[in-house]
Amino acid sequence: MKRVLQGVLLLLTLVSVCTATATLTLNPVNGAITGAPGQTVGWGYTISDDTRWLVVAGTGFCSSFNTSTPDPFPCTNPVPGGSYLDFSLFNFILSAPNSPDTSQMTFSYNPPCSTGPCTGTGGYTINSNVPSGTLLSGVIVVDYNLFDGDPTNGGTQFGGDFFITMNASILVVPEPGTWLLMGSALAGLGLARFRRRKQS
Repeated sequence: MKRVLQGVLLLLTLVSVCTATATLTLNPVNGAITGAPGQTVGWGYTISDDTRWLVVAGTGFCSSFNTSTPDPFPCTNPVPGGSYLDFSLFNFILSAPNSPDTSQMTFSYNPPCSTGPCTGTGGYTINSNVPSGTLLSGVIVVDYNLFDGDPTNGGTQFGGDFFITMNASILVVPEPGTWLLMGSALAGLGLARFRRRKQS
């Protein structure tokens, strides 16, 4: 009986050790951004764990993702309408317990990312043929590892990879030049109508 109880306690300890308690916050918080065809857009983020050191292993923008039985990562069903570049390839994100790494809070894209500042989850380049008004929606997925101490100073990793997701979307809008052209055309039409009325 004593051995059974010890086995149950060991199992409960392992389960509690491997249960992820990470918190992910996107910037903007609701995950909704806009972008024009051909533009690269993305999200800033912070991630931390209450009790463990956390290292980000990868990110993705997926149509859907099941964290309990994850697909092979990166996701097998990326959001159609563009291509995603994971910025964690260029940034080492290390969060101490209750102290998130804030270096990725703001999205910045300055290619090539290997030499310039590319921060945030990653960059999604919208295909040039995606019509304005299209909503590209899915989830941002962050793949991370947990450690019992600073992994750069001998900390030991718990379990394998963990995953956390947040809803995210991109509303495709006309390019700024298109807005300017439309505004100029409308102003021209208004001026023409005004002149016609003034002449009559």
